[in-house]
Amino acid sequence: MAARTSSRRAPAGCPTWAACSTNWWAAWTSRAGSAKTTASFSSADASQSSKAVYLRDELRFDPAHDGRIALGARHENFDKSIVDVVGGVAPEDRSQSQNAWEAQASYRVHPRVEVYAKAGQSYRVANVDENGYRSSTDILKAQTSHDLELGTTLRHAPGDDSRTLTARVFRHRLDNEIFYDPTLNGGWGANTNLDPTERKGFEIDAEAALMAGWRASAHLQHVIAHFTDGPNAGRELALVPKNVVTARLSWVPGNGQSADVGAQWVDSQRYGGDFSNSCGARIPSYTTLDARYSIKLGAWEVAATGLNLADRHYFSNAFSCKGGIYPSDGRQLKLSAR
Repeated sequence: MAARTSSRRAPAGCPTWAACSTNWWAAWTSRAGSAKTTASFSSADASQSSKAVYLRDELRFDPAHDGRIALGARHENFDKSIVDVVGGVAPEDRSQSQNAWEAQASYRVHPRVEVYAKAGQSYRVANVDENGYRSSTDILKAQTSHDLELGTTLRHAPGDDSRTLTARVFRHRLDNEIFYDPTLNGGWGANTNLDPTERKGFEIDAEAALMAGWRASAHLQHVIAHFTDGPNAGRELALVPKNVVTARLSWVPGNGQSADVGAQWVDSQRYGGDFSNSCGARIPSYTTLDARYSIKLGAWEVAATGLNLADRHYFSNAFSCKGGIYPSDGRQLKLSAR
């Protein structure tokens, strides 16, 4: 369940609402979940609940340049319990607390150009499944990330989103990243917390309305991911492709029909578990093609979807050097009505 309150006010020093305004809101949430495993290797009975409070304040200024500053903070408390007499995991019943924050600012420096900056701290807590198959006697530590992003958006005309180009650079510094390490547990693998890691790079997004009902988009991501501390400091992370390129073409004529076709190329990446970067081979790059068509028939929507239409034989998950390979699905065709 969740509760929320908000307010709008003129901050001190602002002569009129036209000069600047601020909005703030607060929220409280509560969630719960559980899982039970019955297998030869585990009889885990686990539960997890969380309670959180979130505060956010947004200041808008200089309407002519659409200036905006936003600050937010979140505190969340997790209660976890797990019992597994078969899996050899020590019983746990404890709480974890985490804090997150974010600061954002954006400003239109030119009628067609907007710049923005983001900084913050985020977190991810292991779920009951991950804690049920871990390498440590203690529950997994929360993964935290210190994030930084700078970007700009260019429009071909002021206030017109029919053609846009967005570029951003980013950096994520992670502590205790939650990761499945296939080298642990005698080669059977287990979830663990990694030494400090970093992901940094850039992204470029382009969108354009080609003609009535037609729109094209493209996305490029370049990432450098490596360990920043520990015995593997400076080495590449496994299962992280350096480059991903996506292109899509959509058709929405406004008569109840829509269609979308897209292609994605994923660069090669290191095999899972190759933390020492000693494997001479890499997971090969691959390209996939997918499409979807839908039509409204009264209150119903009928859709046809195709995934991996070229029936490429590829894999993106493998847990040892040229081994432990999990092939991805071949061509899939689906028909749905709802």
